[in-house]
Amino acid sequence: MEYIYPTSFTYTEALLFFFVLACIIHLHYILRYYRPLAKYKKKEKAEHKNKGVSVIIAAKNELENLKQNLSHVLCQDYPEFEVIVIDDHSNDSSLEYLSGFKEEQLRVIRAEIDEHGKKRALAKGVQNAKYDWLLFTDADCKPASTHWLSQMAERLSDHQMVLGHGRFYKTDGFLNQLIRYECFQNAMQYMAFALAGRPYMGVGRNLAVHKNVFLSAQLNLLAKIKSGDDDLLVNEMGRYVETGIVTEPQAHTLSHAETSWKAYFFQKRRQLQAGNYYQFKDQFKLTLIWAAQFYSWWLFIALMLLGEYRMLILVLFFIKQMIQLISSRALSKQLRDHDLWKMWPFLEFVFLHWHAYTVVSIWFRKVDRWK
Repeated sequence: MEYIYPTSFTYTEALLFFFVLACIIHLHYILRYYRPLAKYKKKEKAEHKNKGVSVIIAAKNELENLKQNLSHVLCQDYPEFEVIVIDDHSNDSSLEYLSGFKEEQLRVIRAEIDEHGKKRALAKGVQNAKYDWLLFTDADCKPASTHWLSQMAERLSDHQMVLGHGRFYKTDGFLNQLIRYECFQNAMQYMAFALAGRPYMGVGRNLAVHKNVFLSAQLNLLAKIKSGDDDLLVNEMGRYVETGIVTEPQAHTLSHAETSWKAYFFQKRRQLQAGNYYQFKDQFKLTLIWAAQFYSWWLFIALMLLGEYRMLILVLFFIKQMIQLISSRALSKQLRDHDLWKMWPFLEFVFLHWHAYTVVSIWFRKVDRWK
């Protein structure tokens, strides 16, 4: 009796299997996390008790940025707050400029001789804060409105940490579009996971937290590493605190994006290097999302060139892209990046490869420069 061997996968069928798998993984994250965020609406509270808030800004040679932005922080429509600017050994005229302010809310603190770096400057600001609720931003950031502080503070009523959005000014050129696209994607991811109770990062240019939580996380991080990016604090704090999000445009901060590919490249290297200190489950999750998007594109291209199952592949890829675009479109209006809509698929394709290139560069040379 002749034995019949089971038919093995052909090369094309193997590629099709991995293409379908990549699409399913990406769709899972879209429907499980991004879609609920797109429908998210802030719950109205019957009563909100104003809490005193300390706004903390670390500055090093930021004279021009302080001139452009500090007055917008000081004029916030909120009953009780202070603004602490920690000067991290500036050698420009920042201190002279700051001394000219007459506003009672402003406090200027100089870092000690043995205190260097943004993280230590922020820790000094926290230690000197009058209030238990802290709101962090950067010297190069401008609040989008006079209600920035009140919108962020409102969420502190029932959360110990609140993640806001720090978007970039829109300017001409493809580089600006790509940076704003990445900023939107990052915000969509960290807000979506925070909304699902799994916060892993945020941006230090728009972040609110309770003092005790910050100090605990800061001590843990300083015991592990000498310095790092702001998202490491959120990754540390998010393990054990209630985390809220604020998507309202009035609560955004605005800053200028990098204007050269070289500066953008080194900035992204620093950010990716910080990701090495994330919890393993967060690193795995982010890698899986990127891989699903990246390989779905190239498997789609390869299968289309091979010619088999062409209609099935086109339908699957079209459905995935449309679900992604529909889920992202509503949120892009709130995050004020709706102008990128027509460029979305192209920006995604370029960004995925730019990300891969930056990751590979870190394998060959580690980053040892931090802001």
